Amino acid sequence: MSEFKFACPVCGQHITADSATSGGQLECPTCFRNIVVPQAPATPDTKLILSAAQVESRRASALEAIPKKPNRRRSPSLLVRIPILVLFLILASTAAWFMRDHLFHLFQSDRSALPGTNPVPATPEGWTLDLTNAPSQDSRVTGRILGIKFNCEMVTFEGGILSFLQNPGLPSERRVTISLYARRPETLAGKTFEIPHNRTGPRPKVVLEVRHVGEVPSTRTLGENYALRMEFETITEDRLPGRIYLAISDEEKSYINGRFDAQIINQAKEPPKQPTNASPKP
Repeated sequence: MSEFKFACPVCGQHITADSATSGGQLECPTCFRNIVVPQAPATPDTKLILSAAQVESRRASALEAIPKKPNRRRSPSLLVRIPILVLFLILASTAAWFMRDHLFHLFQSDRSALPGTNPVPATPEGWTLDLTNAPSQDSRVTGRILGIKFNCEMVTFEGGILSFLQNPGLPSERRVTISLYARRPETLAGKTFEIPHNRTGPRPKVVLEVRHVGEVPSTRTLGENYALRMEFETITEDRLPGRIYLAISDEEKSYINGRFDAQIINQAKEPPKQPTNASPKP
């Protein structure tokens, strides 16, 4: 074995090592860096100072050759948005479920206002001016007014006016009102009356009204050319139940038929009558 000298690649310190340690590692006595002992020279009398390699540099170069994986982090905002979106969808679905009837009526009203979307037969089933053959419907009041389907949702009695309403309070409201001569519901309870089509003389006034979104309401007032049959039952609390059949001799063959339960509104009490034979006070 023979010794040879080489220089530290970091601080330049000359180091003597045995040729048997070539390729191994040792620590520089000056800078304390780990270096790799170079190969010993072929001739021992050479004056060439060899340079060693730094262990850390070789490791660093090897690490630099390995591509770094990007540090992907999940955005915390996405984790917050997902529950909010799910909550919004649940609330929207719940609101649509509770308002499904009104939304359906609004959709039907808009379609019925368009030509050709709601074809009307010449004479609907159940329409007749002959009250002796008029059908009696046990379900709630339905029919057709001014060429548009009518499904009654509310019936009121106020001041002698009996009102049948669909979509009450909405822009697509439909209404049938009958002005009766009896202003108090007690005078109608338990009574049945008919007004044939060919009857002469005074008749209750009938008004048909259909509203379309963003349009002028269609209104028709009738004092004749209709047949009417009404049956009133006993008053229960503030309700006046009954049954109605109304057929109108117009171009659209308007009619309503079915049972109703009218809500009595603002029933005025009659003031007590003063006795006629009472002596005047002095």
